[in-house]
Amino acid sequence: MQTTGRLRSQNAKTPSRLHSPGRRQHGYLYRHRTNPQRPKRCPRIPPHQPPLDCPICDRGGECPLQNNTLAYGPSTSRFIEVKRHLPKAYPLSQYVTLDLERCIQCGRCVRFTEEISGDAQLAFRFRGAEMQPSTFQLTDFESKFSGNVIEICPVGALTSARYRFRARPWDLETKPGLCTVTPCGTNIWFDYRGSKFIRINGRTNEAVNEEWTADRCKFGHDFYNDPPASLRQTSE
Repeated sequence: MQTTGRLRSQNAKTPSRLHSPGRRQHGYLYRHRTNPQRPKRCPRIPPHQPPLDCPICDRGGECPLQNNTLAYGPSTSRFIEVKRHLPKAYPLSQYVTLDLERCIQCGRCVRFTEEISGDAQLAFRFRGAEMQPSTFQLTDFESKFSGNVIEICPVGALTSARYRFRARPWDLETKPGLCTVTPCGTNIWFDYRGSKFIRINGRTNEAVNEEWTADRCKFGHDFYNDPPASLRQTSE
């Protein structure tokens, strides 16, 4: 009996950290929805980023991080430390603007250039909290598909230089259409505000363009806002 008891004690599994009670010194604890006295097993560590830029962010209204915070986050922030301040509106190219304060280092933009466009122009510089997406030699982001990183960025760190501060998503009227600039018939969404064309986003069609658009298509339709030829001749 003593041998059996000794073997049982030796074979007993040590509980993992995920199954052990949460500790206050590791951060703030979530509370269970139905039972406030029962804390969840994972600690919550308040991030230093992103900043509270929702009122001025172009991604506001269609931001997954904003939606999750509204649905599951607390009504007030418990972060009392000073947030970091990094360069804002840094131009990666003539089409893409980078806001380093909003970047959460998810790596979507880097993976897109490696796995989808295939040019591998973006990579992470530095490590840890200082990590940031950039080109290798700080040159312009010259990919022919650079505009797609604007759509896949979940927090508004990568925004369109042409769409910046021009409209809000709820101000836009969206219509499906086909690209008239590229020959493959890329499926796109046209966004209008009043009678003015504002921007283009990719529309999913697995047989043609999947969900991606070339820069020539995404940023090549500004001539839609030009006056008709008859009006130009009259003004001249």
